[in-house]
This record gives sequence, C-alpha cells and structure tokens, in this order.
Amino acid sequence: MMDTSSRIGIRITTYNRASYLQDFFSRNEKIISAPNVNVRIFDNHSMDNTENIVWDQVYKRKNLSYYRWPENVGFDRSLALAVEKEDTNSDYIWWCADDDIIAPESLGTVRKIIDEIDPDVIFANYSAYNALGADDFNLISQPQYKVACNGNYGIISNLSNLFRSILQEVPSFGCFIVKRSLIDFMDTKSHIGTHHAYIGFVLNALARKAREISPARVGITRDPLFFINKNENTKTWSGKNDHVLIGIRRLLSEFAPEYDEAIKELWPNYENLYFNYYFGDKRNLLKELRLLEKFFFE
Repeated sequence: MMDTSSRIGIRITTYNRASYLQDFFSRNEKIISAPNVNVRIFDNHSMDNTENIVWDQVYKRKNLSYYRWPENVGFDRSLALAVEKEDTNSDYIWWCADDDIIAPESLGTVRKIIDEIDPDVIFANYSAYNALGADDFNLISQPQYKVACNGNYGIISNLSNLFRSILQEVPSFGCFIVKRSLIDFMDTKSHIGTHHAYIGFVLNALARKAREISPARVGITRDPLFFINKNENTKTWSGKNDHVLIGIRRLLSEFAPEYDEAIKELWPNYENLYFNYYFGDKRNLLKELRLLEKFFFE
C-alpha cells in the first residue's frame, strides 16, 4: 500500500492560458485529487477567462486555492511571489507549468524517495508530449536525464557533479520537487530577469544550505515523472527569443561559486546549443553581449 503521509504541494503558474488550465485539471485529476496533496494556482493577472475556470475548480475541491496578482509582474517575479507565500502546510513543493502532464505513478515514486532518503530536492526526470487536440496527445517516453540509478532513482550530494549531471542544458520548470525547509534558503530577489529564476532559486539554495547546515541530498528519478508540451503549433512560450538566450547566459553568471568549475566545463555545450544549434545562428548576438560584459566562464 502506498505511503500517503508526505504532504505534496502542487504549484501551477499561469498567464492567459485558460484552456491549458482546463486541460491540466482533467489530465492530472488522479494526482491533484490524491490524499495529502494540495494545489495552488498562481495567476499573473490573466485577462482571459482563467478566473472563471479556476474558481469553478476551487468550489469543487477542498484542496485547491487561487492567487491572482494585481498586475502582470513577469514570470520570474511571479514565481518569487509564489515562493514567498509558502507556509508549512506542505512537506514538499512541486512547481508545474499549466501545460505539463504529470505521470499517474509519480506520487508513489516521489513519496518512496522522500521516505528513503529525505532529500532536499528531487529532480524529476521528464520527457515530452505532442498535443494533437484537447483530449488527444502522444507521450514520448525518452528521459531527459541520463544518470546512474540503483533502482528507480539516483542520489547526488556533490553540487558540481549535480550540475554536470543535469544541466547539460536548462531543465524544464516542472523538474523540481523541493523540500519546504529549503525554501528558507532561497533568495527570491536574485535571478529576476533571467527567465529561469526557478533554477537559480533551487541550486543556490542547495549551495547555501550545504555551506551553513549540511551537505545537499538530491534524488534524481530514472523514469519521466512528467511530460512537457513540445508541439510548436500548440505551445505558447518559446525559448527562441533573444532575451531568453540573454537570460540563460546571465543565469550562469549568478550561480553560487560552488558551481563555477562545472559551469566552465559545460559552457561550450551551452554556447553550441543555444547560440549556434538549437535556435539558429546567434553567434553575432553572443559577440555583442561579450562586448558589453564577458563572464568568467567565457
């Protein structure tokens, strides 16, 4: 029988994506209605019918609450505000995008890892899905992380090795399941404007906690626990914008010193993927950025 004692908080950020939220509730019903799971929706001042859809769900469920910011504050600041609202009602927090699909068996895996190693963070392996319609999609079961696992998950305590293992490229927003106590080590004023503050919050909190209290303890799942939307025709956010690439580079410069050596090693991979291969030839953009400021890893 599955242990349901760990209190899991599902946190969903959204902006003007009412239809995605509607799909999220239907596709992830088994997860969000499970025992000892609470759900919070953080709305960055949507102007569509997001409010109506969410309030309809709030009235149906006892475990769901809704926060709507009085203005659009941007993705990073919206996440920072959400983090600052965390209380002690959850043992672990799982951040999700409103178009993520969570694997039905994920709660059992997460709670097993929590029970066995009491991790600071669980990095949930993930893959992708292609949305073909509101109720029609294909899951692609190809794990993003390739890590050594003894069973369903692996364990990493060395922060440099952690970075080398999982940050060959920027991981998805929903890959972090964070112990509530680690949030106390997060600096929510940092990484704003990088478009990837969620990674900075978590990794720098791990470094600070390791410095001040005890070594980090991180679990990484072998199998995908959630699936991100990879269909360019249906997703509404893209990393192809120059300001997102600029943010990735800035993010690397703002990680704690514990990650410096790993960043130096991995930067050529980032440079090739993001400024040359993934999103077309952005080498001129990178050259312009270096004229303004050159970072330690370049």
